[in-house]
Amino acid sequence: MTAVIIILVVALLVVLFLLKKRKKAESMPKKEEEPKEENKEEM
Repeated sequence: MTAVIIILVVALLVVLFLLKKRKKAESMPKKEEEPKEENKEEM
């Protein structure tokens, strides 16, 4: 039963994190895509 509770808590945290990211993406222009491309070149 404890594993199920942990999974539910993690899922809630992920949802909250995604909602925060969406709000930031709406308020600010997409600057996250540029550094991701640079990281791919380094890899």
